[in-house]
Amino acid sequence: NHLESIDLYVCGVCGADSDDALSISSNASNKVKFMQHIEGPNIGPSSSENWLTNEGEIPSKTDLLHKGHINGGKLVVCMVGLPGRGKTYISRKVARYLRWINYRTRAYSLARYRIDLCGGKQTADFYDNTNEENVTLRLDLMNKAIHDMLLYLNRGGECAILDGTNFTRERRAIIQERVSQEDGYEILWIETISDDEEIIKTYLEQLQDHSPDFLSAEDFNARVEYYRTKYETVEMLEGSFVKIYDAGQRLEIHAAQGFVPTKITSFLMNLHVNERPIYISRHGESMFNIHGLIGGDPDLSPRGKLYAEALREFCFKCEDLPENALSVWSSTMKRARNTAKGITCATYVEWRALREIEVGICDGMTYDQVKEKFPEEYSARERDKLNYRYPRGESYLDIINRLEPVIYEMERQKGPLLIIAHQAVLRCIYAYFLDLPNEEVPYLSIPLHTVIKLTPQALGCSEKRFGLTKPQPDGQKKM
Repeated sequence: NHLESIDLYVCGVCGADSDDALSISSNASNKVKFMQHIEGPNIGPSSSENWLTNEGEIPSKTDLLHKGHINGGKLVVCMVGLPGRGKTYISRKVARYLRWINYRTRAYSLARYRIDLCGGKQTADFYDNTNEENVTLRLDLMNKAIHDMLLYLNRGGECAILDGTNFTRERRAIIQERVSQEDGYEILWIETISDDEEIIKTYLEQLQDHSPDFLSAEDFNARVEYYRTKYETVEMLEGSFVKIYDAGQRLEIHAAQGFVPTKITSFLMNLHVNERPIYISRHGESMFNIHGLIGGDPDLSPRGKLYAEALREFCFKCEDLPENALSVWSSTMKRARNTAKGITCATYVEWRALREIEVGICDGMTYDQVKEKFPEEYSARERDKLNYRYPRGESYLDIINRLEPVIYEMERQKGPLLIIAHQAVLRCIYAYFLDLPNEEVPYLSIPLHTVIKLTPQALGCSEKRFGLTKPQPDGQKKM
């Protein structure tokens, strides 16, 4: 029997990133909500140029593009495309990915600026290109977004994404001219192109369900036609671009060079619009869990074996996890492999990248023993769990780095997926899908004997938790 089932939903407004990120942790007894800047501490209108360090030893501008710019190279990603072609979906995915791999990134949605000034649910006539007053208004909103975007980059941001149609060469030239005034700032255009009715229908359904700006299918189609009459595709003379045809079925890449643009391009190659569930679960209770020991490669406890049986039954009965389509991924550690054993699925894969955090010289110890034997290490970890690296072991940032190929493959999956891994690893994966700041990763609640269902959607990610069996208090909760 399920001990609990908790539904959560985290999403943005019309594709715009809010100034703060919503973080939700949940367990059987409570829900905790707290707010924090999604790009890291002290990013905002009142921030100073030396927010990275109190001593000012690290320059506020870094040469992200590694081309020797005196004041620091930054990357501006600009979306291009007709309405309903997945621009906001892609911009949010790219922003989330860059933040997760530790680049300070913010997305600026022109729809958000329009809603703030004019209110939501404007009719299609608002986008009539013969209405000079509204055309001027929309240009003013774009210029305001560009100003805010460059201000963010000048105050310590590293990458900014301008999410809008940007559908004419004239509008794109305005963006280029303003960005070119900054030392070393470069633009990567991402254009989404599709005339596939099924793909457009999928995007339209997602907008209808989640966008506060959606009126009706008829009004939306009329809006698209206003844009289509003036639409101009990105040309080679406009600089670096990636063109995505029919939700990733074909990509055209021009001059997208350098480390960060190349990472973005590789990431885009794995995206699609298919909505599918992702289930994550820690292994069943292990012998180390019982005694509060960290590290090691122990087997399951008797209660852990009962959970493995309950998980198999859960998968068998769950309509979301048909055995002819289900992929199961497990870490290579004994407790995870034995938890996955017996689950009927179409594909079973073991990943070394899904192994628990390496605790180095603290392997096989309790936290009380670590505190007694290595008091300085214990104190350093208490001060900064995100960046702390166990001697001869790993930090949470190290885990994020090794999970990057796993994330690529997760984005590429089109069918249901079940991942059986470990607390620290699943905290990182959970934070990626819910777009939570890295600072929160070490404190997220991923309890034993609980299945978490994540459903990525156009403007967010829904969550549901199922408690299958009840373990004893988790001795590794502080890990």
